[in-house]
Amino acid sequence: MARKVIYFKPNATGGIGDALMALPALERIKTLYPDSAIYCKHNYRRIFKHQPLFEGFVDRAEDILKTPPTGYKQIFNKLEGPECIIYPDCWPPLAESAPHAINFICCQLGLDEVAEKINFKMAKADIDWAGEVARQLGRKFFILHQPCPVTRCKCSLRKSWYNERWVEVVRWLKGRGYAVIQLGVVFEQSVAGAVKFMGRTSIQQALALFRFAHGFIGVDSVFNHATSIASLPGVVLFGATTPRIWGYKHNVNIYKGLECQPCFDRRRLMEGDCPERNCMKSISVDEVIQHLTEIIH
Repeated sequence: MARKVIYFKPNATGGIGDALMALPALERIKTLYPDSAIYCKHNYRRIFKHQPLFEGFVDRAEDILKTPPTGYKQIFNKLEGPECIIYPDCWPPLAESAPHAINFICCQLGLDEVAEKINFKMAKADIDWAGEVARQLGRKFFILHQPCPVTRCKCSLRKSWYNERWVEVVRWLKGRGYAVIQLGVVFEQSVAGAVKFMGRTSIQQALALFRFAHGFIGVDSVFNHATSIASLPGVVLFGATTPRIWGYKHNVNIYKGLECQPCFDRRRLMEGDCPERNCMKSISVDEVIQHLTEIIH
């Protein structure tokens, strides 16, 4: 049998989390076709450079495929032939009936369902770095992520909670002897009382910190998926999206199920801004703290 050549192009409309959720499907493909060569789009090298799944990183599909670009539609997400372009859609059509996003990707490729678990290979240097951060903290810690509420991305805006509420949660954790590390990008709003690591880590270093953390608090973002990599329990707040598609069973997923939810999964996100954000407003500090006590104890 000819060696199968696969070009993996993460969906341009998704983020790092969507790319991570494709890894279980790629692992399944490698099991079914051990001799296959999987290449990834080059701009994801900074994320996947340590993943043994990938043969290499290329700029364009034509760098490795013999199929001419005019024939690409015939090999999109089709594993039957010797060449394939995997370009998964992580946006299920109906939140009420769709499987978890990991298995929605598998379904598009004609694969059987897999465990809703992400495996991610980490470099020793990143693990050592994270271990040193944990040692210097000198106490157990939680990881916090709050997307920037001022952004061009309407989805991130509708996923964000309220800074003053995060401050109360951080204060409660610190009162019980825990430190809180806030991850994210440099322009995201800092939460008073948390140790600021926004913009100070690579994605590999950030993910390595999950190996040493006691738990996670945040919303549906890339770091929600990072809890799956480390099997780390967390309290995750859902607004525009539903935990049935994007959540993980080891977490406490807070979701109110309002009539307007989940606006992102139902493709209602582009109908205008949502200044009320009732889905997030209805999640109280007391509710988050109540679930945190379950993780702590």
